[in-house]
Amino acid sequence: GIIQALQNLIQRLLTDESEKIGKWREKIQNVLGLSADVIAKMIPEVELIIGKTQTSAVLTGQEGQVRFNLLFQKFIDVFALADYPLVMILDDLQWADSSTMSLLQQILTSQKNPNLLIFGTFRDNEVDENHPLTKLIEKLHPLGLV
Repeated sequence: GIIQALQNLIQRLLTDESEKIGKWREKIQNVLGLSADVIAKMIPEVELIIGKTQTSAVLTGQEGQVRFNLLFQKFIDVFALADYPLVMILDDLQWADSSTMSLLQQILTSQKNPNLLIFGTFRDNEVDENHPLTKLIEKLHPLGLV
């Protein structure tokens, strides 16, 4: 899903010339700061751009999830630029868990970056009214995001 899409993006960036990689390094480090390890744990390839990260304080539970979602939003915003919009296609959302749905909700409702477009696909015959995706769609529909 989201992680795989960003891993692919990072791998593509690593094929750029070293000057461009240096610019990405600076942008990513400025956004993530001392919390870069949180993203690097999920997307190890990011350390190939920014270097080895230091371990930051570990937050668990709801506080940890909120921190991760906000940091992840900032990380995505690094790549969703006016000159180069970011389009992500997320397939098989029927298999996504509630944490992924929470992250998607954060990303989609922040409305801070008009340069990001996310397409999601799912098998409607595998999603019932209690599925996390159904609940997310119900939240997004009144906002005009579905």
